[in-house]
Amino acid sequence: MENKKVVYKYTLEQGRGTVSLPKSAEVLSAGFDEGLRLPVIYALVNPREKVVERNYVVAATGEDLPDGLLKIYKFINTFYVSKTALGTLVFHVFVEK
Repeated sequence: MENKKVVYKYTLEQGRGTVSLPKSAEVLSAGFDEGLRLPVIYALVNPREKVVERNYVVAATGEDLPDGLLKIYKFINTFYVSKTALGTLVFHVFVEK
């Protein structure tokens, strides 16, 4: 199997969910795609590897988070969503280790 690595973008939804990533994917950063109006992560991946499901959490500032979150999830990044009916919102992305 070739070990070529590339950076890919994956879309997420707010809240808890799963994302399909190659097994050894390393999540590099998270942000908000203005065109899609969705949270995204960028990961360094080998696209030829077997794909696995990884859990994630996209939480707004002030939102309740699961107990022991940082034992299971790695904090990736904080991002801002501007121009909403509530003003600018701030979200935090965590992906399963």
